[in-house]
Amino acid sequence: MRDKNNWVELVGTIGEDIRLSYGNQFYTCYKTVLYVQRTSGAIDEIPIFIDERNLKQCGAHKDSKVSVEGRVQRRSEWDEKKQGYHVTLYVQVTEMKVVPDTEPDKNEVFLSGTICGDPILRTTPKGKMIADFSIICTRASGWKSYRIWCIAWGSAAYSISEKCEGDRVAFYGRFQSRYYTKVLENGEEEQRITYEVSSMKLVE
Repeated sequence: MRDKNNWVELVGTIGEDIRLSYGNQFYTCYKTVLYVQRTSGAIDEIPIFIDERNLKQCGAHKDSKVSVEGRVQRRSEWDEKKQGYHVTLYVQVTEMKVVPDTEPDKNEVFLSGTICGDPILRTTPKGKMIADFSIICTRASGWKSYRIWCIAWGSAAYSISEKCEGDRVAFYGRFQSRYYTKVLENGEEEQRITYEVSSMKLVE
């Protein structure tokens, strides 16, 4: 069932082998990466987690074109290089099915929640306005909340920047991945990937 405060619809290609994430006698979960192409041609690499029952029902595997419904969540992940945990976003799948290869790619997210911390408005080197912010989304059931990192561009960025911590916000957007270069303490450079939700259309 779709969560009214936090839902995701994706169509893309499974780009990696489906691997066991964790499991016990009651529940087993698998993970992989879904490649979703934007209209610009850029590819978003979206981490998805799916339970064993869903996976068996759909019969998906690497290179399958799939349709996904789910929600944005966050989790702590062990980093071997840093020997510590870092927090990352992913999509928890509630339903997945294999679709024809001709099915157009899709990446749509809806989030509704409260602003966590005051948004930061800045301008990129190319002169584009961007706002960095995060929101607290509470599951419709009310039993769990997630802090989700977001960005907004242009007029949406300006609208977001006028909001304060605790204000309500709701928007449509997309789940996106972004590579960046991290300069380490020893001066070496390391390419990393981060995930965020890009706000495209404000509704509240």
